[in-house]
Amino acid sequence: MEIKKCKIVYKATKEQFLKDFREEKLVLKITQGYLENVGKPTDTIIASWNNSLPYLYLLLEDSNIPNTCGISIEQGLPNVDTRKRIDVVLTGKDKNKKNSMIILELKQWSKVEQPADKVGYIVTKEDNKRPHPSSQAVGYANFIKRYNHAITKEQIQVYPVAYLHNYDKKEKDPLYDEKYKIMIDKCPIFVRGEIGKLKKFISDKICYGDNCKIIDKIAYSDASIPRLLEIGMPNMMKEAEGVTLIDEQDLVYEKAMQMARQSKEDNKKRVLIVKGGVGTGKSVLAMKLLADLLNDKTINLKEIAYITPILNQRKIYKYLLKKDKQHEEIVEKLKSSESLLNAKKNTEDVTIIDESHRLKEKSGRYENKGENQTKEIIYGSKFSIFFIDNLQRITLKDKGNTEEIIKIAKEQKAQVEICQLSSQFRCNGSNSYVSWIEDVLQIRNTANHDGFDLNLNYDIRIVDDPKELRKFITKKNNRKRNHKIRNDSRMVAGICWNSTKDTWNDPKNYEIQIPKYKFQASWNLKNEKWTIDEDAVKRVGCIYTCQGFDFDYVGVIIGEDLIYREGKVQVDDTKKAPSDRALWGLKTKKKKNKEEAMRLADEIIKNTYRILLTRGQSGCVIFCVDDALRDYLKEKLKKAKSK
Repeated sequence: MEIKKCKIVYKATKEQFLKDFREEKLVLKITQGYLENVGKPTDTIIASWNNSLPYLYLLLEDSNIPNTCGISIEQGLPNVDTRKRIDVVLTGKDKNKKNSMIILELKQWSKVEQPADKVGYIVTKEDNKRPHPSSQAVGYANFIKRYNHAITKEQIQVYPVAYLHNYDKKEKDPLYDEKYKIMIDKCPIFVRGEIGKLKKFISDKICYGDNCKIIDKIAYSDASIPRLLEIGMPNMMKEAEGVTLIDEQDLVYEKAMQMARQSKEDNKKRVLIVKGGVGTGKSVLAMKLLADLLNDKTINLKEIAYITPILNQRKIYKYLLKKDKQHEEIVEKLKSSESLLNAKKNTEDVTIIDESHRLKEKSGRYENKGENQTKEIIYGSKFSIFFIDNLQRITLKDKGNTEEIIKIAKEQKAQVEICQLSSQFRCNGSNSYVSWIEDVLQIRNTANHDGFDLNLNYDIRIVDDPKELRKFITKKNNRKRNHKIRNDSRMVAGICWNSTKDTWNDPKNYEIQIPKYKFQASWNLKNEKWTIDEDAVKRVGCIYTCQGFDFDYVGVIIGEDLIYREGKVQVDDTKKAPSDRALWGLKTKKKKNKEEAMRLADEIIKNTYRILLTRGQSGCVIFCVDDALRDYLKEKLKKAKSK
């Protein structure tokens, strides 16, 4: 059975679309499709369909546009959560019988005020900044061209266009301001009174129908957003083309670039906090900002630092950059969270802090140096950008959090801005899968407590034998792309099995033992680049080697530190391996306040598994040492599949 990679709320030929409209079934069908694929539509969304679809009917009621051309409405973008949808897609073949696709943005705007200071945005009314219609459509076109494999395989030409059916063009109209010329050249705008011109535009691009075949090919094609490691660190440094940004990602990027310019010009201290959950592209966006700030000669920044508190992440980044000699100087920009320990005020023009939730209070091996890492970073930087997820705290020593950053920034009289990344790019774009994980682990109650949307086809499996997990991940990892093994799937586990200095670098020492299943495996080796080494699929990674990275498929072994008893998902901190420092100091905390200590243990252990279970882009396979937990997860998954 073919697997659908992106959602389509409504699909039909032009002939069927016109029939549905005339019989007053169109909005009903779209509403039902939206309910099944996205969720319950708001009254505002339904009103927008009622307002815009008559204009789409008038547009397509033209004999020069073939009856068998395909049309989809509210089509999702590949591997992105359901909030990112294209208004209308039209498909067919051009005069040379080449595959053709039109991305049509419908806008009900009647006026705009002025160009916005952000690139690609415009002020509509009441100082409301929105993406310029051409910029938005071009962004969607670039995104789908880059990340949907059918576009290349089927040689589909993609044409973005915008139709503002309520808009009257004015003299010196801000909608057509010079700053939007490049975007409008790529995506023409048609307004009220220009429906004839738009019909001509469509009929020139779609001369023959395809009975929705292109829509289906795009919907069922492999559609993957490349991981940071697939893009390649050197490529990120060379050009901005490595990543296509959409919607709030673009907003955050523009806000960061704008604040960097302002701090350079007025020498005032600024702090930008970028909040985002797992899979929202924090690391990719952080690295893109580093690349573009280094390359932007108009800002001309001299001192830029990229801080990540995660040693393995820093090690992999440096290794990849050192492979290309022209990036050796950039390696020096990648620093630890201790790098501004004794720095003078405003030593760095810009400091980008990835994984800010992993910042510690004090520095040094024994954490007895300095006062506070967050404070030292803000003090030592004109402009600090903190990428953070408060649900990724995984040790008692992790102190980075949004509230503390705001408090310290205000103490240092810094201007603070907060942005939110919400679009899910991991887990096949399924925000609902992430919510489901949080609910089944009983981290928080979510709307998806009875299941998650399987139409996005995030491949989740719960197996009864860890050997089955290893076999599955090995097979996925050894798939080939361009005659090379993909090497993009990994096994991970909770740290419930000890490792010592004596055995850490011996691949024949099997620290992980599950006797009941005659299963044994090695932890990742001390000097191994486990994230990228081809042989690493044989060994098991942990939270410290995989946080900050993702894979195509991930196999998660849940140890005895997470169990199911009396209808609750519980933690057992006594099952943590002595070598794991995550809960060091818990015994002391128990003596002072046992209830608070257990709350912290529950938070850290569950956060750890939340991260492990969301490392996969395409799928996750799970084995639980605790039989009761395995049965509980199976039952929850069964309910999800029955929805």
